[in-house]
Amino acid sequence: MTEEKLRTAISELKTPFYLYDTDVFRQEIRFLQDNLSPACGLTYSMKANPFLVGAALDLVERIEVCSYGEFLICKSLGIAADRLLISGVLKKREDIAEIVRYCGEGALYTAESPLQAEYLNEEASVQNLTLNVLPRFTSGNQFGMDQDTILALFVDQDSYANLRWYGLHFFSGTGKKNLKKVKKELDLIDSVMQKIEEKTGRMPGMLEYGTGLMVPYFEGEERMVSSEEGLSELKSLLCEMKYFGRITVEMGRAIAWNSGTYVTRVLDRKTSGKKNYCITDGGIHQLNYDGQMLGMYVPKLESFLLPSEI
Repeated sequence: MTEEKLRTAISELKTPFYLYDTDVFRQEIRFLQDNLSPACGLTYSMKANPFLVGAALDLVERIEVCSYGEFLICKSLGIAADRLLISGVLKKREDIAEIVRYCGEGALYTAESPLQAEYLNEEASVQNLTLNVLPRFTSGNQFGMDQDTILALFVDQDSYANLRWYGLHFFSGTGKKNLKKVKKELDLIDSVMQKIEEKTGRMPGMLEYGTGLMVPYFEGEERMVSSEEGLSELKSLLCEMKYFGRITVEMGRAIAWNSGTYVTRVLDRKTSGKKNYCITDGGIHQLNYDGQMLGMYVPKLESFLLPSEI
C-alpha cells in the first residue's frame, strides 16, 4: 500500500477505516498458484478476510465457509454452491437445514463429528439429496475426529444413505514456521488414507489440507515457509505423498496477509514519564497483539503528516 494511495483514501474517507488492495491480494493468489500448481488446487479460507471474497472468486477453486455468518455473506453475494466448501467446528441443526436448502448437492461439506454427519444425512434425506462430505481428521486436538472414528465412518458408509464420503479434511492450526510439522501431518494423512483403502477397497478421492503457514505480520519477521523456496519444498512434500487423489490446499492468512491496511488518525500526543503516547480516533486494538509472548509482537507501522498538520 503506497503512501499516495493512503493519502487519497484519507482525503475521501473518515478515519478510522481499513483499506484493501485487491491487486496485491490477487497477486498473492497467483504467486501461490505458480509455486504450488500442478501439485494441488487452492481454496480461500474466507475467515481470514470476508471482504476479499469477491476478489478471490474467479481465481480459486472454492471458498471455505467456516460459520453461518460467512455462509450468509456468500449467499448475499449470490455465490454458486459449487464454489463453496461448508466447514466449521459447530454446525447447528437449523443452520445445516438452511445451508443445504441453498447449496444442495453443489457444495462440499465437512463433518466435524459423527453427530454433524447425522445432521447432514438427515437433512439430505428430507430434501432427497446425496451430499459430498469430507470428514475432518484431527491432528490430536479438540477439532475433528480421531483415526478410529474416521475409519469407522468409511467402513459404515451404508449407514449414511444420503452422504458420500468424498475425502478427508485436515487443518491443525496456524502459525507454522517450518515444514517439519507439515511433513509429519502429511505422513499421518498418508497412513490413514491407506488404511481407508485397505478397509473399504477404495481410496478417498480428495484431500482438503489447511497448511496454516506462518506469514510475516510483525516487525522483525521474514517470509520463510510461504516464500518461493518454502512453497517449492511444500510442493515437493505434496508430490511425494503416497496418496494419489486430488489435493486442495486451504489458505486464508497466507493469501490475505499483506493486502490490507488499518488507518487511524492521531488526535493527541503526550509524554508521561519517559514514555510517549498517541491518542487515536480508532483505538489501539489493531496495533496490539495479545499473543503467547505477552503481546510483545509489534505490527508494521507507518506514519506521515497531512498537509493541514504541517
